[in-house]
Amino acid sequence: MLVLAITCLMGWGLLSAPDLLRSAQASPIGARRTVAIAVLQPFARLSDMLGLDRLTVGTDRVLGHDQPAAVGPPVVHVPFPTAASSSDQETPTSAPSAVPDPGGLAGYPYVPLLTPPTSLHPLSVLIVGDSIGIDMGEGLSRLLDARGPFRPRLDGHESTGLARPDFFNWPNQLARDLRQDHPGLVVAMMGANDAQNFLIGGRLVSFGSAAWAGIYRQRVSGLMAEVTESGHPMIWVGMPVMGSGSLSAAVKLINSIALSEAVLHPGVAYVDTWSLFVDGKGHYAAYLPDASGRKELVRTPDGIHLTPAGGDRLALAVWQSLRTLWS
Repeated sequence: MLVLAITCLMGWGLLSAPDLLRSAQASPIGARRTVAIAVLQPFARLSDMLGLDRLTVGTDRVLGHDQPAAVGPPVVHVPFPTAASSSDQETPTSAPSAVPDPGGLAGYPYVPLLTPPTSLHPLSVLIVGDSIGIDMGEGLSRLLDARGPFRPRLDGHESTGLARPDFFNWPNQLARDLRQDHPGLVVAMMGANDAQNFLIGGRLVSFGSAAWAGIYRQRVSGLMAEVTESGHPMIWVGMPVMGSGSLSAAVKLINSIALSEAVLHPGVAYVDTWSLFVDGKGHYAAYLPDASGRKELVRTPDGIHLTPAGGDRLALAVWQSLRTLWS
């Protein structure tokens, strides 16, 4: 039985090695990541040589695990608060002096207006982002499908962001998406995985430092420019408040950089979502009232991601901002 258990464990390890290696590569830079990659790389190579990774992909395809989750019917949306509490207005280091209204646009005067979409000329909307961007994107796709002549496409990738181009290169991916889709509008939401150190030329750049902020600002600016220089307007969706106080502080810095760059880039609008997920005291809330006043779960137990109801809540804020581009 022991031999059988060990054999099964080794078989599972070989089958799962490529996924485990990708997870390790996406983890924060440090000794744990280095050791994990060193241990998993031989197993991943062996899995590739034996074709076990293709077996896993084929099985997922047969079972439908490689397909996006089924889209449910639209839910009733919540009217969002129109004023942020004092805690929402706290300005992190490097934040611009002006903060947009909740769910509103920053830099709107510079955003080119879109032609109102029609059935003959629907608006193609490319949605990109990390796992929270996927939560938002699924909600926005449902909403756009229900609202009229839109062609939304979601290109989301878990554990990604702008901090680790060695793991996933968003500028390259976005360039491919733009060439393939020719969208009329790009909606981006990422940053939850970016609260980590950089490794630049073998030198560690600590998160939150002036050097880190400068590098991250260049990466955000580059992604925005990639969209606008190709003639597409862009909506950048800020990160919501997090269940962890330390992560909330980190994404406040990330949001402030994205906001300040959106203001500087003609053609980019910024949607502030912070106050959409706080209670009456400005604190993180996992449950919030729906349109009828009943509490609904809007955040997952990890305090980071959004439930379908939370994704719909956020999508409505993006929709309200998007609508202004042709009204």
